[in-house]
Amino acid sequence: MPVKQFGITHKPMHSLKNSLIVLLVLFMSTLRSEESRPNFLIDERAILDEFRGQLRSKLEELSQNYIAYRSSDSIVWSSTEQVNCAGFTRQAREPLSAVVLNRGDKILVAEWRGCSGKTILRETFIANQEIKLSLKDYLLGQIPSGELKRYQLQDGQGQNVFDWRGVEGVATFTFVTAKFLEIYKEEHRWQYRAQGYSVDYRNGDNSFSTGINFPPTHYTVEWESGDVRILNSSYRRVSVNSFLTAYTHMVQNLTLNMVSGIVKTILTGLPITEFVASGGQNSRLLDEMRLTYTRLLNNLELNLVRQYIQDLIKAIESGLLKITDNRPEN
Repeated sequence: MPVKQFGITHKPMHSLKNSLIVLLVLFMSTLRSEESRPNFLIDERAILDEFRGQLRSKLEELSQNYIAYRSSDSIVWSSTEQVNCAGFTRQAREPLSAVVLNRGDKILVAEWRGCSGKTILRETFIANQEIKLSLKDYLLGQIPSGELKRYQLQDGQGQNVFDWRGVEGVATFTFVTAKFLEIYKEEHRWQYRAQGYSVDYRNGDNSFSTGINFPPTHYTVEWESGDVRILNSSYRRVSVNSFLTAYTHMVQNLTLNMVSGIVKTILTGLPITEFVASGGQNSRLLDEMRLTYTRLLNNLELNLVRQYIQDLIKAIESGLLKITDNRPEN
C-alpha cells in the first residue's frame, strides 16, 4: 500500500530510499555551501546588530533598575518610589514603561511604550514561517531564527527609521525613505551595492536633513574551492581589509551611526537607567572584550571588532570609561 512521506505519496521501500538519498544530497550540498562561504561577509543580522545592541542593553538595564511584571507576551516596569520619568512624574507602582509583543500570521511586532504611556518605538519582523520568538529571548536581544523577509524599525509616529527587505536573493536596506545598500546573493557570489542619498527626518527635537554624496559603488565577493576574490567597482582585485574598510566608510560610519543616533534619542523617552555589574564593575567590559576576542579569533565580523576598539578609545578619551592600570611597567 502506498505511504505518504514529506507530503508526497510514495510506494514503499525503494521509492522512500531514493527520496531520502535526494534529501541527503541536498543537505550535504547546502552544508558545503555554508562551510565554504567566507566568514568575513557581512549579512543582514550583523547589520541589525550594529544598532540593536542599544535596545538589548536598555532592556537589561530596565530590569536591573526597576521592578518588572511579566506576562507571556508583555513586560511592565515600575518603581517603589516616585520617579521623574522623561519629564513625567510617576508615583510609586505606576507603570513607567513597557514592551508588548503582538503576534500575527508570520509576523511579530514589538511595541515599546515610554514614560508618556505612548508608543515610542516599534520593531516588526516578517518571516516565511511562523515566528516563535519568546518574550524572554526578545528581552535578551535575540531576533527570530530562520529566514526573515523583512525587518522594520519605526519611531512612535510610525515613521520608518530603518527597513530591510529580502526578496529572491536580494537584501535591500533603507534609511528613513532612502535606499542606501543592496546585497545580491548567489551561491558563490555576493555583491554589495552602496549609494548616496538625501533624507529628511522629523520627530520633535530629533529632526534633521542630511545628504550623503558619493557615486554608486559596488564590491563583489566570489569564492570557489577555498579561493576568494574581491573586486571593487573598477573590477580590480582588492584585499579583505580594503573591502571591510570601504564598507565601514560607506555604510557603518555614515548611515548606521545615524540610525544608532536616532535610536539613542528615542530611548530617552524611557526611564533613566544605569548599568549594574553583577560580578564587579568590570564585568560588562570583560564580557564585551571576550566577545570581541572571539570574533577576532574566528575572523568574524571584523568591522565590529574595529568599531568596538574605536568606541573604547573614544570612551576613554571622553572620560565615559575610566580604567585604573595597576599592571607592572615591564
